[in-house]
Amino acid sequence: MIPTLDKDELVRTLQSEIEDLKKEFFRKCEDHLSEYKRVESLQNELNRLRDCFEAVYAQKSGVSVEFLRDRDQHVEPCYCGEIGCYGWKIVGPGVPGIEEEKS
Repeated sequence: MIPTLDKDELVRTLQSEIEDLKKEFFRKCEDHLSEYKRVESLQNELNRLRDCFEAVYAQKSGVSVEFLRDRDQHVEPCYCGEIGCYGWKIVGPGVPGIEEEKS
């Protein structure tokens, strides 16, 4: 024999299940938001490191960052693993006229 629930008991059971689902949903939303904020923070830090590397590279080359960018030079992650590597590299079609800005 299948047990029967009265209407009020059924409503309470369903409301309780709905509340549990809501709590689980909002908990997962908070987890995802926390993860998104963590990733966003890491991305901001990477951007700062990339910009710093680019500025130091330009300064050591005796040119400006704008000069490098105008010649399609840009920073990309470097995965060479060599000792002393900062984890970034400048890539692009080369800097053929680097002396023109220096003069």
